[in-house]
Amino acid sequence: MVSTSLDRGLARLLGLGRHLPSLALEGALLAPQRRLQLQPLLDRFQPRVAPLIQPLLAHDPGARRAYDALLDEALRDLRSAPFSGAAAWVNLLDRLTLLPRPEFCDDPACPEDQRRAILASIDWINEHLQSYPLWARWMRPDLLGSSGPVRVLDIAAGHGGFAIALKQLLGDAIDVTASDLFDAYLDLGRDQARRLGVQVSFVQQDATDLRNLRPHDVDVIVCTQSIHHFPPGMVARMLGEAARIARRSVWFIDAERGLLAASLLGLLMGLRDRSWPVLHDTVVSLRKMYAEEELALLGSLAPALPPGARLSTGRSPPGFCYLRVELPR
Repeated sequence: MVSTSLDRGLARLLGLGRHLPSLALEGALLAPQRRLQLQPLLDRFQPRVAPLIQPLLAHDPGARRAYDALLDEALRDLRSAPFSGAAAWVNLLDRLTLLPRPEFCDDPACPEDQRRAILASIDWINEHLQSYPLWARWMRPDLLGSSGPVRVLDIAAGHGGFAIALKQLLGDAIDVTASDLFDAYLDLGRDQARRLGVQVSFVQQDATDLRNLRPHDVDVIVCTQSIHHFPPGMVARMLGEAARIARRSVWFIDAERGLLAASLLGLLMGLRDRSWPVLHDTVVSLRKMYAEEELALLGSLAPALPPGARLSTGRSPPGFCYLRVELPR
């Protein structure tokens, strides 16, 4: 158990991170050359993806495997594209230090006390980086301005940390449902919402298959701090499913891959929790997260985005990035 004084000291250190321009330095350094690669890659891959769209919408397993393989290839090509100058060395270091391995919390057999510790560490980081208020500010224009509560669905929500925080921040202006494939995560969220007296619904739901919902059943779909758990094809398929259902917008939000972030947060969590699973999952997640331009690539190859949908991406201090789909109203 971490001492109170050490916890306070580490919390102050982490709080300083809010004022840093970036904890994902390579993302900003590589961004200009990555952006130059996007259109040529889309010109190559969009014609190959197009014949798979209708079979994908019919949930054909063969089409899904072929599509996922294409998205894997597209992401590899973006990461291995030629870079010039110092960016070439930075990109090489980024590729050599990728950690595309499962996290302990991804294992259904993960003991509950271990899972709770990992999720508590994520909540602690978000609290002191003020992640949830930042994301709520990004999303605010999509969450207000309705005659009734705006209906928000948080997919792959895990224990619903953001869903609970969003309800606390906006109150009766929104109705929030947190969904996840694993009910063990949702049970943790239900307990937390009860303790805090926050009205959030929790439902078991596969984020890649929303056929139980009709278009416009919800206004905004969001997925936070989860997309790095999924391979590229699944991220794009999740986005396509969400865009088919949401009325206003879809937001995919995560930290951006960064060596500095992995080093600093790994050190902090190692000192604070002294737990190998917490340290492992902190470092691994920050070495397999997507960069902004990678999200732009996956979003542009997502299946069957509605006509008129507008896709945008962005990054923000101290190291977050997002993919947003604005839907025609």
